[in-house]
Amino acid sequence: APTAGQVMRHGRVRYVAQFIDPARHRRVADVAGIGAVVDALARIERGSTSAADFDIVGERWDLRRRLEAALAAEGLGHLDAETPAAGLSGGECTRVALLGAFVDDAEVLILDEPSNHLDASARDALYRRLTAWRRALIVISHDRAVLDRMEAIVELGRHGLQRHGGDYGCYATAKARATDAAAQALAHARTER
Repeated sequence: APTAGQVMRHGRVRYVAQFIDPARHRRVADVAGIGAVVDALARIERGSTSAADFDIVGERWDLRRRLEAALAAEGLGHLDAETPAAGLSGGECTRVALLGAFVDDAEVLILDEPSNHLDASARDALYRRLTAWRRALIVISHDRAVLDRMEAIVELGRHGLQRHGGDYGCYATAKARATDAAAQALAHARTER
């Protein structure tokens, strides 16, 4: 929720924080951000006919299975939706949260420093998922390998937001040219005095 004004959105938005504290979550499904869906599915399996449960699930009837398949594919097959979160390392928490976001079919993903706390193989898996993602994606990152997979870079500076088309390499080239042009203009102005 914004501190002022309003945010208009259509579709589901998933946010993955930079730091995920396993102590704040009961189990893997909660770290993955799908605990409410898993619980609603369990109630429906036990016979619930509550409209609220069906609304929570929506079209995500296979979400638990998709999470567990993603965990297995990423080398985390020893985990399932009900595994207690307390036993997860920082890297495992990040990986589980990212996998949950990717399998949840949100229309928009917002990832805050997603490559932090990941080892080399987990980073490679993240890079593949980012490249394959076909929906809206907002990534806050200092990791150039992540930024090189983006279609645009938005820089927050003293003058607000400035959008640069292309990946990090395009952004860096444009910034270097702008810096050179500014330096030349300053030098030219000094010589005319």
